[in-house]
Amino acid sequence: MMQPSARKRARIDCIIHCSDDDSDALVSPQDLDSWNTLLRAAEIRQHDPVLEAAKGLEEGGIPHIHYHRKCRSLFTMKKSLDSILAKGVKIESASVDPRRRASRDAPSTSRVYAKVCLFCEKSSKYMKAAKTREPLIQCVELRADEKIRRAATRKLNQRILGLLSRDLVAAEGHYHKSCYKLFTKDDSPAAARSGAGENQKKAREHATKRLR
Repeated sequence: MMQPSARKRARIDCIIHCSDDDSDALVSPQDLDSWNTLLRAAEIRQHDPVLEAAKGLEEGGIPHIHYHRKCRSLFTMKKSLDSILAKGVKIESASVDPRRRASRDAPSTSRVYAKVCLFCEKSSKYMKAAKTREPLIQCVELRADEKIRRAATRKLNQRILGLLSRDLVAAEGHYHKSCYKLFTKDDSPAAARSGAGENQKKAREHATKRLR
């Protein structure tokens, strides 16, 4: 039977402990995607231990932290995160100690992006065939964040991938609807298959020309 002191150490070692079950072995993030998923959840939940672990990390770095698998599953549950976002992250931040909140709001550590389009980097843009300005849309859905993430990964767009080191919903990312559609228009299984087929077709044509 596990001794009380051992149970206490398990709770201390699990950086996101949120389960009464301490029997599960402690594990660490296996790759960058695993760490980024945990970090995005921590930003939404404003979980200081994980946010502190992220400070000072080099690009692509993974901190040496531990947690229970069950705790991670509960901590990163999409339904719970969506519920927190629906209530508003800012409401929770109002209860934070003023000194800690001030340090979070400092430019060097701010997790809120400037109100400009993530893609064209402009706050103002005229709509095509119209004399009206296209409004900026704030990212409020996790699935929009994931769609942008997939498109940026496919395009190897380092600037957008850098912005995605933070959760776009929690960081209040903005974009123009037309820019979003243009950036993510090929982000579908059918488009991916079509693109792959087109590349294979070009490769065959190139090989045929070389044989002639």
